[in-house]
Amino acid sequence: MELKDKTVLVVGLGRTGRDSARFLAQQGARVLVSDLHPEAALRAEMAELQDVEIEYRLGGEEPDCLDGVDYVIPSPGVGRQNALLQEASARRIPILSEIELAYRFSGAPIIAITGTNGKSTTTTLVGEILRAVGKRVFVGGNLGVPFISAVSDDWDWIVLEISSFQLEWVNKAVLMVPTATVYKVPAGSTNIKEGQLIGRIEARGIYRFPLDKSFQVPGADNYELLLYDFIHQQVIDSIHF
Repeated sequence: MELKDKTVLVVGLGRTGRDSARFLAQQGARVLVSDLHPEAALRAEMAELQDVEIEYRLGGEEPDCLDGVDYVIPSPGVGRQNALLQEASARRIPILSEIELAYRFSGAPIIAITGTNGKSTTTTLVGEILRAVGKRVFVGGNLGVPFISAVSDDWDWIVLEISSFQLEWVNKAVLMVPTATVYKVPAGSTNIKEGQLIGRIEARGIYRFPLDKSFQVPGADNYELLLYDFIHQQVIDSIHF
């Protein structure tokens, strides 16, 4: 992915938005940042980026923010109903999550962990297991430091906690895993609303995975949690305890 001389709009000036803006500028992009808050409420955030060349569009969501824009990077929590994202979609401007953007520049294998309960514990545990066997590991995502902050370093493994918000606008990144397994869990135990997960499975083209022929997208009363079953083959086998 080539960002030099591209115009990229970052929507939201939270931690992930700031780190994304800095990364984009380092890649030679022209960086625009939009936020609904006025400048007076964002002085601390802007001060962190005072050494970065950024054009700010603050206090509103005017459609002309998108004029000439090549990519849009929304911060986590900026929903699909956001006016700028809706307009970007209508104009067919590519929208990439921070996770997607970082994935395209990261050279290390990734373990991404999501769900409702136990994400942080599991993410931390996996990171410690890998460190215990001498691997250089970045642990972050929804758990502290954004993924985009790690892509310039030489890691053996990337271990990420991923929230449902961070899964929005992820496209190519879901294709990084060669196999997948569907596990049935009790209704109400995931933080994805009823019907959304199956829609996301279909939207992301999961059927293109070389899955077992018995794989089906279930329908009924329970949620279905899609988990990537590559831990044994790609993680455990590479550690050599």
